[in-house]
Amino acid sequence: MRILFLLLALASFGSCFISKDMLKQAQRISENGILEVDDPRFDILFDGPKDYYLIVLFTATKVNAGCSACDAFGPMFKTVARSYVANYPDSKRVFFAEADFGDNREHFKQLQMNTVPHLWIYPPSELTESEIQAIEPADWKSIANVTSPHMVYRPPDKFITARDTDGGELHFAQFLSEVLHTNIVLQKPFDVAVFLQYFSITFAVVFALKKRGQRIWGRLQKYYLYCFLSILSILISVSGFNFSTQRQVPFLARNDKGQIMYLSGGTHYQFGSEMLISAGFYVLLGVTTVLLITWVPKLKDHTKRGLATLVLTGVLFVLYCMLGTVFHSKDSSYPYVPLSIPVF
Repeated sequence: MRILFLLLALASFGSCFISKDMLKQAQRISENGILEVDDPRFDILFDGPKDYYLIVLFTATKVNAGCSACDAFGPMFKTVARSYVANYPDSKRVFFAEADFGDNREHFKQLQMNTVPHLWIYPPSELTESEIQAIEPADWKSIANVTSPHMVYRPPDKFITARDTDGGELHFAQFLSEVLHTNIVLQKPFDVAVFLQYFSITFAVVFALKKRGQRIWGRLQKYYLYCFLSILSILISVSGFNFSTQRQVPFLARNDKGQIMYLSGGTHYQFGSEMLISAGFYVLLGVTTVLLITWVPKLKDHTKRGLATLVLTGVLFVLYCMLGTVFHSKDSSYPYVPLSIPVF
């Protein structure tokens, strides 16, 4: 929805000041709570001081620009804008606008904006409403305009390239929440496909429990199952799984020479492969220790028992040295390496 009625309102009041009430009226009749901007109305929205936040998306979706990033980020911007308006329907503190290249060619050229999308956040001016009203319209552009100081939001490439709408919306909403000091709860439309997916899974689980509940319950009472689940949960906890998933770290990387790197430098970061490496060492060390404690004492032949103890102790020592070497490669000050055995 265009903001043409704003021009009429401005003309009737004989002023260049866009009040929050005018913007609120435009917001209520706009799609997704976003004000659309075009060349004739561009300066009216940007020029002059403001007593509100103005969040503007510069994009190119109305022309054949082939901007895949614009197509990917546009829905995220609209969802967050719609959610904010739904969360705070009477708020006059924040307004969202969209300037498309197809409608604002001249101003895009003046700004030398050769790439899109861009998202700029204009904070309120440090002026009172009475001070704003006292400024002559002719001086407004020199006080504030589209190039005035603003914050810039750059969506992470991983959300754009993978078209991860849910992750991108959440990241943008969290960013705005920190800037605006306001909690934004995303308002998502009802997704029938997701509902059917969860319904089908739940139905299948309930049906299986009803048909084979006794057999499944009998298996759940087995000792070894709890041991396996306990060990698995421990390995997930100590291998850095949470860090890797939260930071979206790569599984492997290459150095400047193009060689594959299995270990990252430093103790404050890791690759995905290091989860498997550390978990593998812990499993082998654990199995060796368990064999020494439970299996070796059961050997009746003293010679075999001594040989098994010697072999398993040697394996335990070698594994520990290999694990210590891995730690030392990440932290050169790590002192507990009796014998350096490079692995990678």
